[in-house]
Amino acid sequence: MSRREAVNSGLDKMKQAEEDIAKMKIDLAAKEIVLVEASKVSAELLEEIAVSTAKAEKKRNEVSAFKDKLQTQADIIKKDKDVMERDLPAALLVLLLPG
Repeated sequence: MSRREAVNSGLDKMKQAEEDIAKMKIDLAAKEIVLVEASKVSAELLEEIAVSTAKAEKKRNEVSAFKDKLQTQADIIKKDKDVMERDLPAALLVLLLPG
């Protein structure tokens, strides 16, 4: 290969490299657009998840408070029941004794 051919071959390779780089820049720009859109979608989804999580946490707290209230009422009822069951035999005797 002559020097001229070698220079021309090198120039052709440089031109091809420039064309390849130009194509890669176009591909990169298109992928950046897709990436920006995917980032938006991800951010929106994360916001929705955060809102849903906050709602679920609030509901969990409400349910827990309601459960605690019911447990307190159940404890009071059980205590009253235990007292009544303890006092019932004596009350029945009083009611059944003749006047």
